[in-house]
Amino acid sequence: MSNNKKIFVYLNTDVPEQKELFDYITQERNKAKAVRDALSLTMNLKKFNDKLPAILSLFTQNLISVSDLNMILNSTLQKDTVPIELLNENVYEIVAWQKRVINPLSPDQTWSDWIAISQTEYKNLLKSDDLSIQVRALKGKRLGDNLVNISTIPVIEPKESVNKQPKTPESNTANNAKKLFNKKSQN
Repeated sequence: MSNNKKIFVYLNTDVPEQKELFDYITQERNKAKAVRDALSLTMNLKKFNDKLPAILSLFTQNLISVSDLNMILNSTLQKDTVPIELLNENVYEIVAWQKRVINPLSPDQTWSDWIAISQTEYKNLLKSDDLSIQVRALKGKRLGDNLVNISTIPVIEPKESVNKQPKTPESNTANNAKKLFNKKSQN
């Protein structure tokens, strides 16, 4: 007894998407393989999200743009299931967390400088009602700035070393200080 099962699908050729599908299947030599591949792809896309096959269908029909597709995928899909960076490789991500507090030693109660903190401390401080603490998350590009073409940025090199000290002091103050210290060391 064979394990093969037959499925009949009726396509309405008045609907543009179904007519395109019908034309594709009739042009294929191995029609059964083409149908199996299409159904398998649809099934696997639905494992990520039920709406994904329809969204990608709209994209392939040029009814939505790449930016619209990216926006839809970011809002509908769980970030852990589909790597969104496949659509936009240079996306922003949180790279650091910081906090600052009101400086109690300052007479006018100004804010202190930003201090680096961990992600867990950041999440805990977000939940607190303390108005004397502010937190922020800093974003950066996942790929960094490696897309900048360094060769196009002109490099200006000084003729002499910037840190090079003069051989003899040129100011009277330096000369006077040198004389003063030399006299003290002799006494």
